[in-house]
Amino acid sequence: MKNIMGQVMRRTKYPAQDKQVQFTTRQLKTMLTEKQKHFCHEYCSNGWNGTQAAISARYSRHTASQIAIEILRKPWIRQYIQAIKTDYELLCGISKSKVIREYSKIAFSSIRNIHNSWVALTDYKTLVASSPEVLDAVESIETKVEQRIVDKELVEVKFVKVKLYSKISALDSINKILGYNEPDKVVSTTDTTLRLQGTTIQDLRTAFGLDDLENPMQ
Repeated sequence: MKNIMGQVMRRTKYPAQDKQVQFTTRQLKTMLTEKQKHFCHEYCSNGWNGTQAAISARYSRHTASQIAIEILRKPWIRQYIQAIKTDYELLCGISKSKVIREYSKIAFSSIRNIHNSWVALTDYKTLVASSPEVLDAVESIETKVEQRIVDKELVEVKFVKVKLYSKISALDSINKILGYNEPDKVVSTTDTTLRLQGTTIQDLRTAFGLDDLENPMQ
């Protein structure tokens, strides 16, 4: 019976528990179910409480303790937990693409036209209702009430002034993440480092020690 079970384990996509096979984080992500990954993240963030992690991952509350024990016995689960502990991006569930998406909401917001301007509260609510994502670009909101004559009646009208996060700062952050702010390309010689941008022919002659040679351009 033991031999049969060993053969079955070797034929599955996962190794037998006595086989300490090391997997990459990418491989581990494909091996675990979404529920198992959820369990691992909860386990790492709640102070290593397996039962609570199982409940948070929506396993049965009645069998959560036993399920946690069974999950944590799996070597690939333990490897994934170790990967979470040593990889802050994985632990926090963030990535460069997520960060860029958040900055993009600020940099390319569709409500730039009302930045630092007083607009009627009703108009602002209509705008937000049609495009809820614009709220991500809002840093602060001021309010005021003014009396206006509407249809020959004096009524109170509510206004808001919306201050948005800095578009320039958001674009700067996106540029840095994408590497658009890298320095100009340089050419290195044995004893001189020469920037290509704005370089003249005379600069090149000097850099390469050609000043004493006849100038072919004359």
